[in-house]
Amino acid sequence: MQKILTGHSIGVRSKYLGYTEEDLLQNYLLVANDLTINEENRLKTEVTELKKAKKEIETLKEQMKSQQEELDRALQQPFESLKPIIEKKIDDAVAEANRKMEESVKRIASQYESKYLEIKQKSDNLAAKVHEVKQKAKAE
Repeated sequence: MQKILTGHSIGVRSKYLGYTEEDLLQNYLLVANDLTINEENRLKTEVTELKKAKKEIETLKEQMKSQQEELDRALQQPFESLKPIIEKKIDDAVAEANRKMEESVKRIASQYESKYLEIKQKSDNLAAKVHEVKQKAKAE
């Protein structure tokens, strides 16, 4: 191929190899930068490759962002489905705490009521005794 590209004859082999002009052009383009003294073509190729790389990076970033958003949505779904269950558990716990507090208040009120009645009874008995004593004192 090198001899053909440089214009040399390869003799009878050219009949067997059968390179087309397209084959020769593709092989020339592979080494054109190495054969060129002017940097312009190499720089254009490098710029083109960098643009391709930049576009690929941007595409990958977009894909990653999309996948992250999808992952975030997927992670939120289980929590969203648990939300009513958690709220019910909290409501049940609050209701149970309120019930226990009401029972405690009733029990304490009952204890104070019985103490109150006991003290009132003693107070009434004492008042009756005081009244008796006053009556006796008047009578004497």
